[in-house]
Amino acid sequence: MKLVKVKGIVIKEVQYKENDKIITIMTDKLGKISCMAKAAKKNNSPLLSTSQFLVYSEFLLYKGTNFYHVNSAEMIDSFYSLRVDYEKLNKAFEVTKILNKLAYEEEEKTGILSLYLNTLFIIQKMDKQFDFVRGVFILKLLCLLGYAPNMYKCLSCNKKMLENNKTDIKHYYDKTTNAATCSNCYSKKNEINKKHFSEISEAALYSVLYVISSDIKKTYSFEIKGKTLNEFYNFVNDYYLSQML
Repeated sequence: MKLVKVKGIVIKEVQYKENDKIITIMTDKLGKISCMAKAAKKNNSPLLSTSQFLVYSEFLLYKGTNFYHVNSAEMIDSFYSLRVDYEKLNKAFEVTKILNKLAYEEEEKTGILSLYLNTLFIIQKMDKQFDFVRGVFILKLLCLLGYAPNMYKCLSCNKKMLENNKTDIKHYYDKTTNAATCSNCYSKKNEINKKHFSEISEAALYSVLYVISSDIKKTYSFEIKGKTLNEFYNFVNDYYLSQML
């Protein structure tokens, strides 16, 4: 029986039979996996605490016929203050729901666990607006999964979107191609095609490009509020919905 050591956090738990659980773990090496945690519901089980939602642990696993099985686990962080605060827990549920929806089983994409953990730490501190946190999380997650939008250059003329650094130049986002369009190319579109576009300000576009290109540990290291945050959030929602169709 070959054992595999991974670090991971429980993002879903389902009761199985009387005392067992099937837990979904986002791991550092295997991506999102389903694991059988035998006797995890028993009060004297060594897996009682580490098989709970949002508990981050180091696991020893072995591969069975249908699932990985948890051989043992050692807790790293329980995110206790997050799990006992209703408002914070709801926000954690929201980003976890998105993670479960977008990430496939055993899709070994690097950085997703780190992004998710960083997001939970941000929620735990509660020093940033949740629209900002949710928007950054979705956009960076989609990038890590290989679905980054083309926002650096105009899709039509290949011109760099921010090379002029003029605040009076408008930028547009084409919802049908998930790509940027410059003001010149946008002006040549007919009125029917223009319905698929939304305007995005210089500040909001800078924010989008920062998230796309940033190191995961620095993804949340900026601040936007007010109108810019609304534009950024609306852009991410449009992009997210386009990927779900």
